[in-house]
Amino acid sequence: MKVELRETTEAELDFVVALEAAPDTASFIEAWPPDRHRKALHDPDIAHLIVVDDDQPAGFTILAGLRDPDRSIELRRIVIAHPGQGLGRAALTLILDHAFTNLAAHRLWLDVKPTNARARHLYTSVGFIEEGILQDALRTPDGYEPLILMAKLASDEPGAASAANRGRNEGR
Repeated sequence: MKVELRETTEAELDFVVALEAAPDTASFIEAWPPDRHRKALHDPDIAHLIVVDDDQPAGFTILAGLRDPDRSIELRRIVIAHPGQGLGRAALTLILDHAFTNLAAHRLWLDVKPTNARARHLYTSVGFIEEGILQDALRTPDGYEPLILMAKLASDEPGAASAANRGRNEGR
């Protein structure tokens, strides 16, 4: 397994949209139409990245808030084509490194459905802390659902604190 992250291309949007619509994924995220993904590819505040395993697309992630003056970046989503094989953990490790080292984030945060036990376990295992519950945050056909807010700080990530401190010295 050789896992990498790289920028998503427009040619890969069908792959991305299909992953979001997959039965294992659809109940945990709000799928975007292709046009929204296409706009995200060109938005300087968003990193839309493909997870590559042995030179083949295997998932994707979206990071938002790259221009946030407080350097608080949102892990908007991570979707892996074949979960349960360790690829999600490998991809999340790369995402953490990218956010804290390359993007000089101070804080990486996300929200997750309480019913997504696999994702919550993964996030906790790499050091995300549950910060609270967003009550009735998501409207669904069955009513409203809460979301759990989780975050990880650069100071909790080995080797990333110095990169985050460099970002602090840059002007707003």
